[in-house]
Amino acid sequence: MLTTPDSHQSHTTKRRGRALLHQLAPLVVGAAILIVATLLTNVVQDRSAPPMPTVASSATLEGTPAPDFRLTDQFGTPRSLSALRGGWSS
Repeated sequence: MLTTPDSHQSHTTKRRGRALLHQLAPLVVGAAILIVATLLTNVVQDRSAPPMPTVASSATLEGTPAPDFRLTDQFGTPRSLSALRGGWSS
């Protein structure tokens, strides 16, 4: 049986396509697994996070100074908001 050049070229092209598919299949499967794992992780984290408190829209502090408070900085020094007034925090 004789083969024509066109049928030989078509057969070679199909063989290359299958070889490429076999090489890319693990990459595609791995990417799909990674996407599913990421989505599942986000769903689990969303369920375990406590609900965010809601604030009524009328409880804004626009134009009202924040109340004074005291915190300790990374060096153990107490800091208060009133000591920072007029500086970078205003």
